[in-house]
Amino acid sequence: MRPAARSSRAGCSRKREAGFILFALDNHGTPNRSVAFKTAIDRKLGTWDVADQLAGVTYVKTLP
Repeated sequence: MRPAARSSRAGCSRKREAGFILFALDNHGTPNRSVAFKTAIDRKLGTWDVADQLAGVTYVKTLP
């Protein structure tokens, strides 16, 4: 695990302990996915990736 990932996870743990709910989402363009998934935002930054985030927010809003 990279040092940045460790420190990020530590920060997440502190937030959860403080009562926050954390939600992580892999946008289109995230590495280690299919070529079609990774290249969906090629020269289209702000389209699919923003749509992914908005869909995630919409989902979280439906949770109790």
